[in-house]
Amino acid sequence: MHSFHKKQFLPHIYSTKHFFIKRWIFLLILIPYIVWSFLTYKDFGITVDEPIEYGFGEMLYNRNFGRDPLLLKDFAYEGKDSREIWAYNHFHTMLLYIFNDTGSIENYHLLNLLFFSLSLYVAYELVFQFSRNSKLSLLGPIILLLTPRLIGDIPANVKDPVFSTYYLFGLLAIVLAPKIKNNFIRLIFLGVSFGLAASMRILGYGLLFVYLVLKLIDIFHKRDEAPLKKILNLGFELTIIFSFSLLVHAIQMPFVASNPTMHLLRLMEVSKDYPWRGPMLYLGQVVQAGQLPWHYPLVWSAVITPLFILFFGLIGIFRFSSNKVGRILALSLLVNYALYYLIKPNIYDGVRHLLFTLAIMSVLAAITWTDFWIKRKKLRKWLLLSFVINVFLVGHQFLKLHPYEYIYFNEFVSYLPGAYNKFETDYWGASYLEASKWLLEKRGNRGGVVALCGKTHAGRYFNGSKFRIVLLPNCDISEKDDLNYIFSYGKNNEWTRFKEKEIYSVSRQGVPLVKIFEL
Repeated sequence: MHSFHKKQFLPHIYSTKHFFIKRWIFLLILIPYIVWSFLTYKDFGITVDEPIEYGFGEMLYNRNFGRDPLLLKDFAYEGKDSREIWAYNHFHTMLLYIFNDTGSIENYHLLNLLFFSLSLYVAYELVFQFSRNSKLSLLGPIILLLTPRLIGDIPANVKDPVFSTYYLFGLLAIVLAPKIKNNFIRLIFLGVSFGLAASMRILGYGLLFVYLVLKLIDIFHKRDEAPLKKILNLGFELTIIFSFSLLVHAIQMPFVASNPTMHLLRLMEVSKDYPWRGPMLYLGQVVQAGQLPWHYPLVWSAVITPLFILFFGLIGIFRFSSNKVGRILALSLLVNYALYYLIKPNIYDGVRHLLFTLAIMSVLAAITWTDFWIKRKKLRKWLLLSFVINVFLVGHQFLKLHPYEYIYFNEFVSYLPGAYNKFETDYWGASYLEASKWLLEKRGNRGGVVALCGKTHAGRYFNGSKFRIVLLPNCDISEKDDLNYIFSYGKNNEWTRFKEKEIYSVSRQGVPLVKIFEL
């Protein structure tokens, strides 16, 4: 009888057991985060894009499972005035709708918060793949949670944080891919991972460039083997990866499935030149989207990122070759900023379209800090001090800004008060919830006509009340003579148009976010 070891007989069980033994400590972050999500998900107001995004998710559900003949065509082909339907991926919001078919905005916020748990795990795993230390790896999700601009967007921004999660997962796939011995399975894993990001935003295909540059660096670094053969093999690999990425994209977007080649090119064209050309406040001046100065994303990133992340993140970029995981993250930042300046897409509302770069920078900062902790033992007390100071400073801002963490500014501009009248603050309009609660509490018995400056979503707050809601396009009240109250928020200082009596304002750190006027 042949003898055998039980680990050979049950290899998958033992590998799974080993996996969880090494990572159970992640629960120390995950459980408090989930508890916090359930405690706070009702705090967050509806943002500008939410109702229409969730509506499209419900429409896609009806298309896929209700076989509505009109929707079958609308999602798959370019139609007049239907760009929001065919040009954007609504698969994620369709999945959310399956778990929230009542359409409750509050429940959507909870689902968004819970989905971000995946980002926290990916951050943990990225640091763990570098350090192989489960305790030190907790720094990854902790620093990610201490990125106010990212965390503040999670509940009510159903696009940018989701893309950030998938993009981080794509970077983790690059890190893990060499551990997969079967070449075909490895390429499928990369293709599916890249496809999840690419289907959310076309910029996700940039992961292919990251992978390409990384492999080319490896090829030319190892000069003992013929590079031409490796380059040809790399071309074959990229073709397979791209094919599976496109397959995932087609499964999620009917527009891509109906004509993969031509419609993918069309999506690239659309993503570069989004039609919105509204005004924005930047460095105290009003600038137009589509005509931004070259330093716009750099300055915004510099003033909204905690100094701890900026310091260690930039060191991580300059120490490009210090470790493989850090090199992949640094390379992804360089590639994406290179693509931005090469393609010059239309961005607006701060750096919400580049929000995923803040997540990458946060994890890179955690890896750099961990690298120093491991290799520079004499610096440990200073490293610990920097971490504690960062927790205190950012945590203090969280307490002051909640539930509007996405309006955070750092010490470079003296926090939110220093950024007032220089940068956009509550461009999402989430503070209308707090203002509406005040009016309902103080004047609910009286009722009246409430005018909203362009924020149609805020009308939901008054459902079932004695108030009647009217909309003010461009905040123009010249043809409205029956108004009792006006809601106006701080985007481009819209409230300066009104001379009426201000009766209430939602403020943080002395900075108004939305004002209520009484006529």
